[in-house]
Amino acid sequence: MDSSFSDILENIFEKQKKDYLTFTSLKSRLPASIKSVVSIDVKKTSNKDLEEIIKPYLPAGYIIYVKGNTRYLFRKSLQEVIISYLKANPNLSLNQVKANLPFKREELAEIINNLVDTGNAKTFIIAKKDGFGTRISIIDKNPDIKKNENIAYTPEAFKEGFNAINKGKPYIKIFELRRFLAWPSSSFDTCMQVLWDAGVIELQASDPSLLTADQQRDSYRDKSNTLRILLFWRGE
Repeated sequence: MDSSFSDILENIFEKQKKDYLTFTSLKSRLPASIKSVVSIDVKKTSNKDLEEIIKPYLPAGYIIYVKGNTRYLFRKSLQEVIISYLKANPNLSLNQVKANLPFKREELAEIINNLVDTGNAKTFIIAKKDGFGTRISIIDKNPDIKKNENIAYTPEAFKEGFNAINKGKPYIKIFELRRFLAWPSSSFDTCMQVLWDAGVIELQASDPSLLTADQQRDSYRDKSNTLRILLFWRGE
């Protein structure tokens, strides 16, 4: 990953104050200097070709997402985007969330259900003229702690999460732990890589066809771009 490209992307997202952009919007905002990084005039490149060009340069945690004919670049996991959006816009209906975020219906339902199942969100049934609807809000598990302060993304907390969802098996699925902890992607990936490098855990590949596209995105791509799906705890 080229650090200058990372800085360019971060600057674009900060200026737009968004966690995702369409490729069309991204191309219009990339500076001319980007040609020195990717060696091509991206503004004359199709969105599909641009996807393949920038993939090797994307910072950790960035995701390419396709819905219909539109390509998006997310700077967070899909779950993190939804959490951030709902914190900024509490008590929206599910239909409003669907209308305002570019998620596929099935993936949005899966993420919302997971947030509720793991105690990170709660839903409310509301009466409407034509029946019933559902509102959703994020549960603040640390109401007395200021945002981003005193939150420990440590191996100990990582192990506690592993123990909480492990059901007597020698392994867990990485996407399940990622969603349970709900850490920023960079913090989760860094902690997991440190534990793997130290031999404390082992990450294994498996059949990706057994996972949905969203579950694959919430698994882990190692340094060789191999999709790691299973996490085994080997030591202390």
